[in-house]
Amino acid sequence: MTSKKPVLIVGNGARAAGASDLIYEFIKKTHIPVLTTMNTVDMIQDEYRFGFIGTYGNRISNMMLNEADLVISVGARLGLRQIGHMKELFASKAKLIRCDVDQYELARQIKSDEEKYNLDAKYFMEQLLAEEISDYSGWWNNCMKAKKLLDGYDDTEGNRLILMFKRHKRQNHYWWKLWCNGSWIAICYRNINK
Repeated sequence: MTSKKPVLIVGNGARAAGASDLIYEFIKKTHIPVLTTMNTVDMIQDEYRFGFIGTYGNRISNMMLNEADLVISVGARLGLRQIGHMKELFASKAKLIRCDVDQYELARQIKSDEEKYNLDAKYFMEQLLAEEISDYSGWWNNCMKAKKLLDGYDDTEGNRLILMFKRHKRQNHYWWKLWCNGSWIAICYRNINK
């Protein structure tokens, strides 16, 4: 890979394919930052967490996406909430590689020169791990420094509510699905604060 600032975006297709362990193996091997979509915000919730992309995403995740020169999307829909109305502004400096098991998702063109692979996310990650990929610790460290600088900027009532749900995500997985619906967050927040 000749990239200097790659990122991996993982979506619900990666979870459905059972690729979580492979994603962590990929992170540890390459130190390529992994960003998530809104529906997989709970997949990376430890020291490897940067956040999720898109309209409702974390500031640092969107900034990293904007700086990236390569975006590898695995099982991520990359719909309107992730890429916005103006496709040409999505990861504008980056080459895009997309892997999705759904051929209809891949039929939507995001970039004119994107590479598309109609494959299972787990199989794709196994193939990716078999490749000789450089260590991107320098890029990782720069992203982590920026994340620490911006940590307080995304501290809104809605994000604090989500952090509260995150603490209980294993016991209350249904909250994540309610949150992802978008409209439930205000109702849940009002009821909790009564």
